[in-house]
Amino acid sequence: MKSDKVKATENALKFIGNNPSFDIAEFIDRISIKEDWAKIVVAHIYLDHIVTSLLKSKLPHPDEYLDKRGFSEKLVLSQSMGYLRGDFGIVLRKINTSRNKFAHELSFDVSDAEKRDLFRTLTTERPISDVTQARGFEEFLITVVIFAEVSRVAEQRRGEISEEQNYVTGKIMEILIAQKGKYGSEE
Repeated sequence: MKSDKVKATENALKFIGNNPSFDIAEFIDRISIKEDWAKIVVAHIYLDHIVTSLLKSKLPHPDEYLDKRGFSEKLVLSQSMGYLRGDFGIVLRKINTSRNKFAHELSFDVSDAEKRDLFRTLTTERPISDVTQARGFEEFLITVVIFAEVSRVAEQRRGEISEEQNYVTGKIMEILIAQKGKYGSEE
């Protein structure tokens, strides 16, 4: 049985297209672990997947480039293309920095100060206790990953709408040209 959080997340994705690139329930199960450093690693894996999926949908020959690139390079490329920018992009970079710290150091600890820093980068409206309370950091990371996925789906839908617009514009032009030939030009 799905939790209320999973249902709410799936409803958010359905609202803009219902085309998630990963199993949301599985993600929430994976990130619901005890160690905060491991939560960052899980979130990072999913964020890398989302950024890669976004770029694959936008680049003509993505595998040639993306297969040899790390998250940081993919994020810079996506931001240079106009995606995942602003404060949200800063949060993604900070999560990458934190993940790299845990991947290359023997000390695996996420301090409350680091949690607050990540949280404040994304929001100043909510109380800081939201991220430092039990499960608060996990919920924050879930929010970041789901927001990244929502952004990816929105970009995908925007591309589909643009293709539809181009198709309709082409058909209208064909009709206008046919009509011009039918009635002649009035010059």
